[in-house]
Amino acid sequence: MSAFSPIFAFFPILVAILTASKLFKHFNLQPSRSSQFPSIDGLRGYLALCVFLHHGMIWYLYLKIGRWEAPPSMLYTNFGQIGVALFFIITGFLFSFKLIDARKKKNRFDWTQLFISRVLRLVPLYFFVMLILVLIVFILTNFSLITSFSVFVHHLMYWLGFTVFGHPDLNGVESTWVIMAGVAWSLPYEWFYYFTLPLFGFLIGLRVSALYVLLSLGIVYLFYTLPFDMVYVYYFSVGIASALLTGNKYLTAFANHKLTDYFLVILLLVTFFLFTQQDINILSIALFVFFVAITNGNTLFGILTHKLSIFLGEMSYSLYLLHGIIFFILFKLLLGFEYASAFSPIEHWGVVSICAFILVVCSFFTYTWIEAPAMQRVKYFSNLLRSRISLKSDKKLLKPH
Repeated sequence: MSAFSPIFAFFPILVAILTASKLFKHFNLQPSRSSQFPSIDGLRGYLALCVFLHHGMIWYLYLKIGRWEAPPSMLYTNFGQIGVALFFIITGFLFSFKLIDARKKKNRFDWTQLFISRVLRLVPLYFFVMLILVLIVFILTNFSLITSFSVFVHHLMYWLGFTVFGHPDLNGVESTWVIMAGVAWSLPYEWFYYFTLPLFGFLIGLRVSALYVLLSLGIVYLFYTLPFDMVYVYYFSVGIASALLTGNKYLTAFANHKLTDYFLVILLLVTFFLFTQQDINILSIALFVFFVAITNGNTLFGILTHKLSIFLGEMSYSLYLLHGIIFFILFKLLLGFEYASAFSPIEHWGVVSICAFILVVCSFFTYTWIEAPAMQRVKYFSNLLRSRISLKSDKKLLKPH
């Protein structure tokens, strides 16, 4: 059987779901009900697993031919490309919806809390992963400095900066980015979008300080000067368009029609099997139709709002950041390239399924110990920052002339 058979994608996903189920029961967890859009929460986990499958296929080729490249399979290529595209659409939707909702309700938008929440959402886990990355780099170099210490620190700063300005090799380890399966590439786009939100808020009529607007304009200018692919920015606009149409009575009726679930399944299958990034217009329309249905209440036969789907969705950032490292540890450090390169397709996907088990377990603990505690401190740090700013302002006002 060919390694590119769609059948192989079924087993790692099944292992991930069963592992999530066992964790959910063992720790006596309760379904999360805090989100306004639970279907999106459920979708996130499956998107992260799609990217996992994409890199599982790439690792098969990497072990066989020594090149890291997109697989000659439309499905396995799209697991990665469409998975990330929908992540960007979700980001574009959620935050533009917050701004649009604040404008409709004539509420003052809390910009401080927004940026604090983004820092606490992305930074703690990312820095933890950077720690693992550095540890693996030193394991590969027998805990010795190949480059000078200053060069190592300089290159590490690029990584700690979310690879906005690049991802140079660390300590002489060639293609360091392979350790993470290159997943950090998408994070600068996320940061770009977050920093453009004040400009978007200003354009739709929200009250925004001039400082935030100037910051947004500066970020947009910087982004255009760096070698980023504007195709991915296009997906944020699909999310924004979806936010503008959320709550439309006709779309809500369409989303909740009994035949819409079947239509969306067929649409997804056609999209994953027939379209590529080169078909950007068709692909965007297909994803827009799918996503608008989800944001207006469709749950894909209840799958997306199932407790296990939402559970996986909560861990999606961990699933996304950790899976490349787990692949590298198993295929390089434990099994070895030479041994793993001789695997048959069944053996390779068997190891990928083992990786799925390890990934879900590790992601559960990183979410529980790192992500969730950080997000629970958003209000605390927001209030702390406001109090510091207020205190400095008061001191300036009280300063005698």
